[in-house]
Amino acid sequence: MNAKFVEPAANETAEFRGRSEFRKLLWSASATGSFAGSAFCFISGLMASLASMLGVLPVSPVTARWTVGILLTAFIFAFLGAHSVDKISEIRGSDQQPD
Repeated sequence: MNAKFVEPAANETAEFRGRSEFRKLLWSASATGSFAGSAFCFISGLMASLASMLGVLPVSPVTARWTVGILLTAFIFAFLGAHSVDKISEIRGSDQQPD
């Protein structure tokens, strides 16, 4: 039984590259939004904590919970951004591997 290698058509290869570029764009947008959200939440949490420490915000369990919640949200956004960057490198790696 002779198996012959068949070259993919040019439009199939272009379609794959287009899909790959779209996925990179999608994950890049996700990484950008996640890291921006993380930075915003982190700065907001630090500012709320500082304001509470300086007496601008009342020191109460509610304020403490909100501040910790905002900082945890920043941590979650950072993990989501790191996952997005990992997916981008995975897509780039699959683009460079010969089939």
